[in-house]
Amino acid sequence: MYYFRAEKQGTYFEGWSMRLFAFDSQRRHMYYTEREKCVNRSPNGATETHWPTGSPTAPPWKKKFKVTKLVVVSTVHEFHLDDPHLKETDFFTLELHGRTRALASDEPPAEPLLIPAATEGDGLQGATLEPANRDPFRLCQLYELLRDQFSTLSRNQGLRATASAISVSSQSALSETDQVRTIQSPRSTSAKERHIVATIRCCNEEDFRQVWYIVQMVLGFDRLTIRPYRGLPPYDPRNGIPFGHIPMHLWHTFMELENSVFYVFIRGDLVGHDHEGNAEVWLPNAYLCITHDMVLVMRENGTIPRWIHLYNVNTFEYNTVAKRPFFAFLTDDPSPDVLFIPKPPVYGPVAISNFSGKKVVLNVCSILREACFASNGIRRATEFLDADWASSVREYFNTKEKTRRFKFSPLDGFDHSFSCLIPKVHLARVWREVLREQNARSHDDVAAIPLEGTGGQTILSGADMKSVRHQMEVERSRSHDEIVGMPLDKLLGHRRERLNASLEAPKIRPDNFSRNPTQGSEEVVYQEPGAQYICPDTSLKVSNTGREKKFGLEGKVDELVNASFAAMGIAKPSS
Repeated sequence: MYYFRAEKQGTYFEGWSMRLFAFDSQRRHMYYTEREKCVNRSPNGATETHWPTGSPTAPPWKKKFKVTKLVVVSTVHEFHLDDPHLKETDFFTLELHGRTRALASDEPPAEPLLIPAATEGDGLQGATLEPANRDPFRLCQLYELLRDQFSTLSRNQGLRATASAISVSSQSALSETDQVRTIQSPRSTSAKERHIVATIRCCNEEDFRQVWYIVQMVLGFDRLTIRPYRGLPPYDPRNGIPFGHIPMHLWHTFMELENSVFYVFIRGDLVGHDHEGNAEVWLPNAYLCITHDMVLVMRENGTIPRWIHLYNVNTFEYNTVAKRPFFAFLTDDPSPDVLFIPKPPVYGPVAISNFSGKKVVLNVCSILREACFASNGIRRATEFLDADWASSVREYFNTKEKTRRFKFSPLDGFDHSFSCLIPKVHLARVWREVLREQNARSHDDVAAIPLEGTGGQTILSGADMKSVRHQMEVERSRSHDEIVGMPLDKLLGHRRERLNASLEAPKIRPDNFSRNPTQGSEEVVYQEPGAQYICPDTSLKVSNTGREKKFGLEGKVDELVNASFAAMGIAKPSS
């Protein structure tokens, strides 16, 4: 069960009323209560009263229906920010289609509970702050819970089919759409079923993202729609970083980017310098996006005036205690540097009040650490430095100019090519490779006593275990004893060799990309990040007439996505 609060649109002239909803992910049932009365509201529009299920103050459950379709209204209807009647919750509107069912006295069931809906004021402190920033909507946790639930449902369905002596031929005779895998609850013969469309507005973006994800996952489990991310986990298997999300008020401008892998999408100001060398904002209200190997700085209309490759970044400097927290990507020549100041979203009183520049900067820092050091293919060793705690953006700029001059414009020889954005559907191949690699590991590589150091750091890898096993066989063949291990001095020697090898600076190898790969060659998907590039092409550029002369020809995000899909030979999914 998943409980959440939302406004439901009434019939005719009833308007919107606050209800409590409960979604049964095992039966695909949606329940909602009578309208709430005397609900206290905070100034930003969110409800302040929260009561548990079964509480005497809770309104009685009114109706339930079997969900058959989900429509995210903000993806099909474009809201205009200059509309005086627009509300922030309008972007969190969902249409739930289904068939009504008779409501029993013992419904809805209290368990199993997925995760409780987030209440206003809930905050994660201390050690849980970083995971909360990386996965603010807890979709990774929901994926694990739903995956286990679906596995249990499939296993129970197989046991019931075996107990009922249903033949394999009779099962295969059923079409794929008829094989509903959620629990089929008994239907009342006396109650009349009718089609229902429930239009709801979630109270906040977290509830909206979670309801969207859970309902679509359950509908996909019953083959009524496509699962989010094609049923794969909502994070990149190469580094474990959760995917980023496009704000709903920007959906129709950047919706093409939603089909590609990216981790960060934030609003802010791009800093440069004036003709006198003083710091100034070059591009206000820009959007910074971090992909698997690129940093894109985009305008509100979707053009890309500035971009850099992550493998050219040598230092990441940040400040979280300044009046306006900021961060900077310092790159090798001839790539330009990027100095960025995060700022609140352009719309939404709740989103603006909840904005924290410190959390945004720490989130970017955490993701870059994972992308540089925890990926299967390491790009390079990037230095992370916390700027002077007392420095503002201007003081940081002046201090840095004395020791290292900023390059806000690319120097001669800068590679203007884009890296191919990786489609999310392409990660299915990555997951197959990861699973194949895990299945190929021998059980002999698993030690009876975990060979790990402090913090879970692996001391002996699978290759090391094979080397140790081979050495033990050699020693055993030379000895008359039945049990012989590797001498301690040899083992310590191997460890010293590995330590010396790990201290060597990683070397950047040029990536070879062929648009016409040879037949029969095995494709390497995730070992070499940024292995494909899109050469400068006029189709990816738009003129910069009337714009600042500091920016040349600019790319466009939708053209970049289309070119990436075409270059990788992947059909673009329909929106």
